[in-house]
Amino acid sequence: MSFREKIANILFGPPERRAQQSYERGLHSLSKGRLDAAEFYLRSAAMLQPQSGQYLVGYGNALFANQKFESAVEQYSKAAAYLTPNAVLLSNWGVALRILGRINEALEKHEAAASLAPDDSTTLTNAAATLSQAGRTDRAISMLERAIKLDPENDAARKSLEALSKGP
Repeated sequence: MSFREKIANILFGPPERRAQQSYERGLHSLSKGRLDAAEFYLRSAAMLQPQSGQYLVGYGNALFANQKFESAVEQYSKAAAYLTPNAVLLSNWGVALRILGRINEALEKHEAAASLAPDDSTTLTNAAATLSQAGRTDRAISMLERAIKLDPENDAARKSLEALSKGP
């Protein structure tokens, strides 16, 4: 441990505790729309605990919120090495990939997310958007119908379904 790290531990506590505090501050900032602060705190948490999938996903989400999609994809990729696959990570990763125009990769992530969370309306809605962009309209409509059945209040799914049903 370097001299600097020893001093930081004495003054501010162990890195694990500082990472948790930064993570909590980052999530709070993100929830309040303070995106630059969220990115700062969540980056700090990820740097203090670089093998924490949870902190890497949080940092990726802050980057995503700041429209830094390429960097968000990098963080999601790193997080996947430390986490059991989960629908939230895969869905967020898929959306970032779709925005970057990497449709085939996005489809892979969304299909995996939908298989892990077949009853999550948001996951299905995100997957449907990618399917639609890939020209797989029938599958997208099917997913949107399921999303609406699961959550009749899902306006995004309802609007997407309406747009797809009208056709080009």
